[in-house]
Amino acid sequence: MHAMNTKSKYFKKGIRIGMMVACIIFFLLSIGIFVLSRYIPNLLRNKINHMVVNGSDSLYKCSISKISINFWRGKVSIEDLNITVDSVKYREQKLDGRLPNITFELKMMEGSVNGLKVFPLIFSKKIIVESIQLDSANISMCRQHKEGKKKNQSENSLWKILKPRINGIYVNRVLLNKIKLSYRHSEDKKDIAFGYQDCSAELRNIRIDSIGAGNTSRILFTEDIAIKIAGMTYFTSDSL
Repeated sequence: MHAMNTKSKYFKKGIRIGMMVACIIFFLLSIGIFVLSRYIPNLLRNKINHMVVNGSDSLYKCSISKISINFWRGKVSIEDLNITVDSVKYREQKLDGRLPNITFELKMMEGSVNGLKVFPLIFSKKIIVESIQLDSANISMCRQHKEGKKKNQSENSLWKILKPRINGIYVNRVLLNKIKLSYRHSEDKKDIAFGYQDCSAELRNIRIDSIGAGNTSRILFTEDIAIKIAGMTYFTSDSL
């Protein structure tokens, strides 16, 4: 009887110790998640800004209203992402003949990054995600005509610009939903333009690293691109 009481005491004590250890682990995990939830959004903001600004030789500016992260679901939500042309850098690059063939501006109300791998981002400087979804965005593009134009940046040269701070970007799928797309043939408003009121696109297997940059079968680091468009509006020079 005494032996059974002794075993029962040790059993209860073991349960109490196990519960205490579990509580401590949960407490430390909660603190870690809280700290990371403050750290990761700023890290992502810096990475996105670096890709946009440095990847375009400072032609574009980037602003993001809010980034929030849900660790349990591995989801990052982005609100009010705006990528605009820096007018000063635009004039400089135009005079130097360094403008790309097409410039663009993006205004996105909301988007999400799903399946973000946190540890590679922190320790290996690699961005690995399952999918990126952009909803309700406006994209305006403009064709640039220049004399004495220099050679445009290739995927290889773009990767060399990004590499000092990012070791690789890997995205399984990018979804663009309810996108309003407009295109202008030049800066001159008298030239022909067209727009799509509802455009959807899916990009698969994006790999931005030395292998992706050297793969000539990829278009903009992407293995496969599918585009669906509807509601075309076409303007002639007389209607502008």
